[in-house]
Amino acid sequence: MLCWLAIVREPVTIDELLALLVTPLSRVQMLEAVDASHRRSLIERGKRPGSFTLQSVVLEYLTAILVAEGSSEIQHRRLDRLIEYSLEQAHAKEYVRQTQERLLLCPLLMDLQSACPRRDEVETQLCSLLDQVREQADSAQGYGPANLIALLRLHRGHLSGLDLSRLAIRGAYLQSVEMHDAKLSGAQIRDSVFTGIFDAISDGRSILSGSEDGTWRLWDGESGQCIYASVAYTVALNGLAWHPSGRQIASANSDTSVALWDGTGETQPNLLHQHRWTVQSVAWSPDGTQLASSGWDNAICIWDSMTKSCVQILRDPDYPDTIFQSLGMRQIWLTVSDKLNRIKCLAKRL
Repeated sequence: MLCWLAIVREPVTIDELLALLVTPLSRVQMLEAVDASHRRSLIERGKRPGSFTLQSVVLEYLTAILVAEGSSEIQHRRLDRLIEYSLEQAHAKEYVRQTQERLLLCPLLMDLQSACPRRDEVETQLCSLLDQVREQADSAQGYGPANLIALLRLHRGHLSGLDLSRLAIRGAYLQSVEMHDAKLSGAQIRDSVFTGIFDAISDGRSILSGSEDGTWRLWDGESGQCIYASVAYTVALNGLAWHPSGRQIASANSDTSVALWDGTGETQPNLLHQHRWTVQSVAWSPDGTQLASSGWDNAICIWDSMTKSCVQILRDPDYPDTIFQSLGMRQIWLTVSDKLNRIKCLAKRL
């Protein structure tokens, strides 16, 4: 808890702190830790109700500990704290993130550079650790990849050509970072910040990405080159799905429509209208004859891919406030907006 407070550097609540943890703790355990730390005058209350932060002397001490232990871990080729703690929070306020970079990442990088006679040894060391983390299970990687990527970004000034494939990247700050030819195949990215928000899917040969401004791009999966970019449809894309044949793409759009694009993106999309609210996700049937879309209107629309008409609408009357987040033709997961519980529902195969 104290280490996280040294990273966050601002008053936080118990719930905010629990959300950051890689290794879960119960609320009771966290309450006990807060109470013990407050009795020892290690923390003080913040202005927000229920918030707390470190005493300034303790903050300085733990900042130095995090830098020293992080440097030692990297030099001895093991990652414990760097997996448990994110030294740079992607979604922190900008002045907080810059402080984290200045007081945590930069001193850590300077320690590594002073320990290595040649500049390229630092990059080799960090890339070798990325390979080491890559072999671990996604759940065990924690913040390790994000911390190593942040150090490489500061060391190199860019991430071009870097192999980030098959990594579970949590909480990486990549805004305005040059990533030309960086490999992201098989990577899982969450809680990270890019220049734009996007969704992406791959068929093994090419990658389709859609951003929050409605721009979507088709990329070559091997070379990483952009094959085609379209800005003809300027609404946010919430989800994307390739047709099993690879010749057509469906997108879930924030303006209540579903769009069907050809595989090259060189023609205007066919817009399908049936949902009353934002469409969240789309999925093709295994044979490609039907398309399913789910939205915030508690509806699943089934479309005929040939006629582009809606052939069936499925609704769940028991959950009027549900948001469909992840959709399959056989299994549909519902998320209740106020409880955030997933309720498993089965739909008949169509």
